[in-house]
Amino acid sequence: MKFPFLNLRRQALVVTVGRDGTVDLPRLLGCTQNAAAVLRQIADHLDAAHPATPCTPPPEADLGARGTYDTERGEWTDPVGHTWDLRKTWADREGHTWRWTGQFDRLMTPMMRANGTPVREPLDIVSALHGPLAPIVGDRS
Repeated sequence: MKFPFLNLRRQALVVTVGRDGTVDLPRLLGCTQNAAAVLRQIADHLDAAHPATPCTPPPEADLGARGTYDTERGEWTDPVGHTWDLRKTWADREGHTWRWTGQFDRLMTPMMRANGTPVREPLDIVSALHGPLAPIVGDRS
């Protein structure tokens, strides 16, 4: 499968689909026609690969799965079981640092703020766009 050029260093294409089918393209930068062309090709590929039988989602497929927050330990466990210490400062691959704002989004995902900026994003989006994330060594926040 080949897609039109989409420079992910300059333009990350993250699509979120809510349980009710609403679609969100947070912070889409650059040429929206290129993003639309990529999404059309992905849709065509998925349609062509689909078997003739109707879909039945597996029981564990829950797009609205929520993580859990342990207030005593200050840790959030995401829906796939990875634990994040929200008391720590996290660094992304480009060296930017992220801290928990003390708030959650509507799916109970921790909202993170890039240090020194007003940018706020859910932890799963920060991880997807800027990851891998690593805790700052020696951070005793």
